[in-house]
Amino acid sequence: MLEKITASPTLGPETANTFTAGVVIQPRMVRNLSITLDYYNLSVAKSIATLGASFIMSQCYVTGTDQSLCPNVIRDANGVVQQIDDPRANTGNYHTTGIDFAIRYAQAVEDFGRFSFILDGTYLNSFRFTDVGGTVINGAGNYDLGALPKWKTNAGIFWTLGPIGAGVSGRYFGGFKECFAGGDFLCSEDDSQQHRVVSFLPIDLFVSYTLRDWVAGTTSAVVGVQNVGNVEPPYISSGFAANSDPSSYDYIGRFVYARLTHTF
Repeated sequence: MLEKITASPTLGPETANTFTAGVVIQPRMVRNLSITLDYYNLSVAKSIATLGASFIMSQCYVTGTDQSLCPNVIRDANGVVQQIDDPRANTGNYHTTGIDFAIRYAQAVEDFGRFSFILDGTYLNSFRFTDVGGTVINGAGNYDLGALPKWKTNAGIFWTLGPIGAGVSGRYFGGFKECFAGGDFLCSEDDSQQHRVVSFLPIDLFVSYTLRDWVAGTTSAVVGVQNVGNVEPPYISSGFAANSDPSSYDYIGRFVYARLTHTF
């Protein structure tokens, strides 16, 4: 089945009002430590987006809320869905607030090399969508507007000693709820029947060797493993692709890679 994404002939420009404020903390008592905090408050009017194949199918066949979307589902002579037309259009207004943060710390240990720690993340305080009909949907922490957990982080510990390096990192995508009660199955309307979508945390490893400043330049070799634990994407019952969300999760699973680079 093909999802066909085009542009609506009535498509117009979107506009935005943004407010951000940030602070950087570098305490003198802890050398090589840096903490960054950024607050954001964003409003987007006449946002340009697609409705999504799962939304079109749900509105037409599951809930029957919007029958005008049914012609977007193209079937063959046997009634099998062949294509879903999902044009980009001015779908409504978005408003979101949250905090982005980053922590960096590095420390050299005599005879043992240099250790570095990083933590990047975001806390989603609110994510609200108002459609063209005036209906307000609150999507933070649920699946009403897609996979929007409250917390997302990337963290890693890295080590170097001369030409040798190694590291371990993790990508955390927090859990959220998916609801099944009410006409539109929206948690922001009725969360009495819900399924908890579990968090997602694949771990990556690598080792490297760098040959610097030789006659031909710098050569680096890296061998690593992505998703060491072969963690599968969490189950989302209304997810359009394999009952999950490929825009949020890694479907590949565990894999090994090697990379050789050279710079002059």
